[in-house]
Amino acid sequence: MRERLDREGRLVLPPEMLAAIGVRPGQEVDLSRQGKRIVIERYVPKDPFAQPQIKPKVSFDGLLKREERRRKEASDIFEERLKDPPKLDELRPEDHPDFWR
Repeated sequence: MRERLDREGRLVLPPEMLAAIGVRPGQEVDLSRQGKRIVIERYVPKDPFAQPQIKPKVSFDGLLKREERRRKEASDIFEERLKDPPKLDELRPEDHPDFWR
């Protein structure tokens, strides 16, 4: 695979090359030189707690939509269970209404 450097000498690596070494955009890599070759390796910190993990950025609107979807799913499950409640003889003793009195 042949790539061209830009005017500042930067190289953009294709996503499949990054994925092959387990790197995502924004993460650090180790660079080394072996003769006339430049080696790019995934950076692995010696102390895993020294650097926070890079998490995918989610917009605030994305978080709100995800939370709304979760609430709707929970509400649907609750409503479904209300339509067909378990019979009292199918309940565990602690589920019986008079158990805690």
